[in-house]
Amino acid sequence: MFRFAVSVASAALVLGACSSESVTSGKSGAKATNDVSTSDMSAKDVTFADLGPDTWPDIAMADVVPDVLPDVAAADAPLDAAPDIAAADSSALPAWLSGTWRECTGTLTFTAKNTFSWTSAWEDCSASGTVTLHDGLCDLAVDATSTGCTSPPPSWMRKDLQVTATSDQLTFVNPALFQGLKRLVRTGVRESWDIVGSLGGAGTLHLCFDAAGTFYDGRWRSDQCSLLACGANVSQVLVVGSETHIWTQCVGGCPCAAILVAKQKTADAMSGVYNGASCDAVEKGTFTGKLGKFPGDP
Repeated sequence: MFRFAVSVASAALVLGACSSESVTSGKSGAKATNDVSTSDMSAKDVTFADLGPDTWPDIAMADVVPDVLPDVAAADAPLDAAPDIAAADSSALPAWLSGTWRECTGTLTFTAKNTFSWTSAWEDCSASGTVTLHDGLCDLAVDATSTGCTSPPPSWMRKDLQVTATSDQLTFVNPALFQGLKRLVRTGVRESWDIVGSLGGAGTLHLCFDAAGTFYDGRWRSDQCSLLACGANVSQVLVVGSETHIWTQCVGGCPCAAILVAKQKTADAMSGVYNGASCDAVEKGTFTGKLGKFPGDP
């Protein structure tokens, strides 16, 4: 299981809350969406022992099995005391929240009229709604979606979210979120990689890094469900010696976990090996990746 410590600067404002990022569907035969899996567990249970020792890194089982969402303990996420915003003026948004925030499923924009809009990075889809600060918490309520949406809005758009804010990073905190957190940034780098497997499968990898170059969010998607999973969250990106390790995982009816190890990586290309398992498949092979343009970015 992956655990993420929330690193918040001492000047951070802890200002209430907004919650949950559901995990994307595994390779279940259903088309992947940005959120939950609706497939049933139909095949054998899969363990990491099935993945083979030839390319799987030496990492403890506790670090990689995504069966339980981690606790967001105080030791993991040190937060400053939150100001009292229970009596905040609900007719306008504070400056720390207003403006545009980016994450790996799309772009979120708050306006001064207590409204927000979100544009998907995966399809011609948008959503709009209202944001309300109350009792030290934040509610995001979706009122409408565009005709281009083939799946529901991201599940982190919900009520009762705690918010941690710095000048460049916004973090929604709630135990129901994937790993208990949802991060967004004002500035940073968003990468889109077209991945092709040695057995002919293909998918797209979105990786997002903040202004300091630290990984904060990521998604995997295979529209034809031909490689690793129809959809998954990227749990972490780690540089290990000369290699880059990219972990993906999903929960739901057909849980999945995988790792792509880029043994060679340049600014616009990478290649290496992958291992993955879901409720109905175990996969391993080699892959190549080519950097593309992240949808909506300049």
